[in-house]
Amino acid sequence: MMRVAGEVEFVEDSELRSRLLEERPFLKAFVSGPNDEVLQIFRIYTGEAHFWTMEDNMRESEI
Repeated sequence: MMRVAGEVEFVEDSELRSRLLEERPFLKAFVSGPNDEVLQIFRIYTGEAHFWTMEDNMRESEI
């Protein structure tokens, strides 16, 4: 699992949105096309990520 915290920047790039749907056809079940407002692309430009497994669950303070 992964937990991410940081500053988010939304990306408005129509070519990227179209490419995303081409490369990940399963998304077409959730959005009507590249301009669907449900489809949001963002990047986290500063922050941190924490990874853990089920073995580590409930022991976050030790990680």
